[in-house]
Amino acid sequence: MFFRSSIALPLLFSTFAIGQKTQDPMCDGYLPVLRRFTKSEAWCGTKRTIRDKSQKEYEYFPLRESGRYLGYVLCDGTGEFLQAYLSDKPSTREILPTIFPFADEVETLQPKAAKNKSAAEIFFPWHYPEVQNPNSSYSWTDTSDYSQYFWLEGVPEYYWSSGCTPTAAAMFVSYLDRYCPDFQTLIDGFLPLKTPLPILDEDNVNGNAVEWVIDELADCMGTKDGQTLDIGICGGIENYFARHGVEDYYMKSSTDYSLLTCIVREARLPVVVDIKTDVYGDVDHTVLVYGYVYRPYQVLPDLICRSTWTSAPGNYFFSPNHFFDYRYVTNVSH
Repeated sequence: MFFRSSIALPLLFSTFAIGQKTQDPMCDGYLPVLRRFTKSEAWCGTKRTIRDKSQKEYEYFPLRESGRYLGYVLCDGTGEFLQAYLSDKPSTREILPTIFPFADEVETLQPKAAKNKSAAEIFFPWHYPEVQNPNSSYSWTDTSDYSQYFWLEGVPEYYWSSGCTPTAAAMFVSYLDRYCPDFQTLIDGFLPLKTPLPILDEDNVNGNAVEWVIDELADCMGTKDGQTLDIGICGGIENYFARHGVEDYYMKSSTDYSLLTCIVREARLPVVVDIKTDVYGDVDHTVLVYGYVYRPYQVLPDLICRSTWTSAPGNYFFSPNHFFDYRYVTNVSH
C-alpha cells in the first residue's frame, strides 16, 4: 500500500454544551440494559439535555447506586438508547467518548505531538450523498460479551487484487453505485455483493467484473506493485467518479474518529481507512470500515471492516490503536 514512519491519532476536543437540567423520574426502562453491565440495582438520576455543535440534542442520565456515581446512559433526541458507559468520574465532560470525545481524554488517548492538529470536525447530514440502504444491524443489549455494536448491511466484500487500496476502493465504489442515486453510473449494472473465497494462487480472484473495477481504480490512483501512495487515494477515486459521469462529489481525508462513526451511523456510508497491521509500525494496509463495536469500559470503539484478506473474511474487527486515517465522500469541495 504505502508507508509512513510518523504516528498520529485523532485529536479530540469537547463538542458538547450542557443544557438545563430537567426533573425526570428514574429511567426505569433502561435498567435491564444497565444490569447486563453492572449486575446491580443501579438507577438513573436527573436527565440533562445536551447538544453538539450542529445543535443535535441528546439525553444524558447519570448512573448511580446508593449515591455513588457509576457512569451514564445516553439516548438520542427521540429516546433511542445509544450507549451505557461505566466510569467512576462524576463528570458530564466524558459523555459518549466513543462518538464525541472530550478534551479531558486527550492526554490518555494520543501522543502529545498530535495536539497540534485541527479541532474535531462537525457532522452535517446534508454534506453527504443520499443513501437508499436503510438496512443495518445493531444491538446495545443482547450480545454475550456485553459489547454494543452497529454496522451497515449489504456492504460488498472483495479480496486482495492489484493492491489493498484499490480493492477497498472497489468495495466503496460498489456500495455507492448500488445504494446512492447520484452514483448509479459508476458501474454498468451491479457488481456482486460478495465474491467466493479465491483458490490459492488463483489469477482472477474476484471474477471479471470486479477485477476490471479494481484495475481501473488502481490505474486512477497510480498503484504500482500493490502499493498506493497516500496522495493518490482521494484524487484517484475522484478521477474514477469523473470518468463515469459523477460530478460535484469529492473525497476528503480525516483523522477525526468521532466524525468517522457519525458518517457510518448517521449518513449510512462506509469509509476507506488506513491502518497499521503492527500497532508500532508503519501504515501498511487499507480496509473498508462500515461499523463499530465497543464494550462498556472502552473509550474508543473497535472498528468493523472488510479486510480484503482471504484469511479474515466477513466482519473483521480491529483496535483503534491500529487506526491511522480515512477517506470519505462529500459534496463539499473545500
